[in-house]
Amino acid sequence: MKFLKYIYAYCLRSSMRFWFTCFSVFIAIYLFCILECLTYAYEISADESRIIVLNDVTLNLGLPLSYKSQIEQVEGVSSLTYCHVGTGLKDIDEAPIIIISIEAEKYFDLMSEVSLSSEELDQFKREPNACIIGNGLAKEHNWDVGDSVRLKSALSLHDFEFVVRGIYQTKKVSENSFLYCHHLYHTQLEPSLDGKVLTYVIQVEKLEELPQIAQRIDQIFESSFPRTRSQPERLFASNMQATRGNFGVIFRSIGFSVLFATLLVITNTLVMGTREQIHTLASLRVLGYSKKMLQILVFSEALLVSLSGGVFACVVAVYTLHPLGMQNSITLNAMILSLGIGLFAGIFPAWIVSAKNLALRLREIV
Repeated sequence: MKFLKYIYAYCLRSSMRFWFTCFSVFIAIYLFCILECLTYAYEISADESRIIVLNDVTLNLGLPLSYKSQIEQVEGVSSLTYCHVGTGLKDIDEAPIIIISIEAEKYFDLMSEVSLSSEELDQFKREPNACIIGNGLAKEHNWDVGDSVRLKSALSLHDFEFVVRGIYQTKKVSENSFLYCHHLYHTQLEPSLDGKVLTYVIQVEKLEELPQIAQRIDQIFESSFPRTRSQPERLFASNMQATRGNFGVIFRSIGFSVLFATLLVITNTLVMGTREQIHTLASLRVLGYSKKMLQILVFSEALLVSLSGGVFACVVAVYTLHPLGMQNSITLNAMILSLGIGLFAGIFPAWIVSAKNLALRLREIV
């Protein structure tokens, strides 16, 4: 217990230096949390047990709706749905709104990442011109359940006349600004889409058979026009991410560069502090403290600095980064990183203590 008190006194011997060092850890860990949230937000949702079927030439050409019955008969297909993507304009000066027309009866059963109440879903299914919007879109345009939404079609002279019947939640910030509507209503206003879908989404019965199921689907339409390309949703999401830019690599590169720079600064600060306290440590060695206890003493300073800054950064991040989709996994990784900074930064001061003959250092004073 007495040794713990001395650890506390040793770490706070220069309170200003201690808190400034903690603050540098706080900045680095908080920036890491921000960049991880942005990385997670820009990632496209994907499920290991789903297959995406698209046009073999290009995604934009879509596939005939008539393919549905043939795909449903493929062995290993558990469930199947489809969707098409369009855009609508609320105002010419505003950014277009992404409209995803879906098969209302099945789509949300497969898309588990979209959170929606059963009452809202039932109401949506009953009305042909009903729509479901993301919470981000609702906040941006101040829309609520029951509101009428009029959007200009990008492919026809007709306007969409939607009624909001639900607001969905999703963990991905980049996916909370979509508008879901009935595929039939979409094609009625945009006749060029009639009989076509952009992609089919398939749930497989057995995950280990996913590659074989994808191959069976493509074999059915090998001689058809257009041909299909079936791929795991994880691969599809990766390809889509590549076309948008690999933000994850960019964000993580920035984050780890800042963490590495912070690690060097903290290590240098602790090494200098340990050298300043060599005479104090030498006195403790003569009084009977072992080298191991002195190593623990200097090591504890590194851990206390890094964990204090890391914990404070995580607490602030949880409360301030919630709109960006702060996840528990990001908090855990941030704490592990702050612990790693402390462990690594404490190695060099501990090595200084073990390498020097502290008793001789005290003799130099005398």
